[in-house]
Amino acid sequence: MFQTKLERATKKSEVRTFKKFVAILTDLEKRSMEELQKEAIEKELNRLLSASDPKLKKKSFTRKLGIFTTFLQNNYSLVPQGHYTSLGMIMGMTMGTSFGIAIGAIFDPATGIAIGLSIGTGIGMAIGMAIGAVKDKEALAQGRVINVKYEC
Repeated sequence: MFQTKLERATKKSEVRTFKKFVAILTDLEKRSMEELQKEAIEKELNRLLSASDPKLKKKSFTRKLGIFTTFLQNNYSLVPQGHYTSLGMIMGMTMGTSFGIAIGAIFDPATGIAIGLSIGTGIGMAIGMAIGAVKDKEALAQGRVINVKYEC
């Protein structure tokens, strides 16, 4: 079904969404999983697609792709490539910004906040990405990474 939708897609964003679906399903097909796990994944995919009309728009498929990847993550601990790196970057930026403002305010309330904000955000992002990269390597070593890369 996704191959057909992919062939009919005209917009670049639609093509990208359908290619991600195809890449995930191809990766899942190659994995050695128990029959019950495969059936549960098929049932979830059918549930997602049966609640839709034939004229589905790209936005709906993008949302369903997110729901499906969340299902795989929650039930089978399968994560997309770079998942922990992006999560680490977000968390690092958030925490780094907070620490940067606090430290900047201590040293010089006038300009210290601005300097602390920029330095704290950058350092926090770098640390978060480093921690996320380590977690991504662990997930890859454990075989929990879903291939969402596709060829354009």
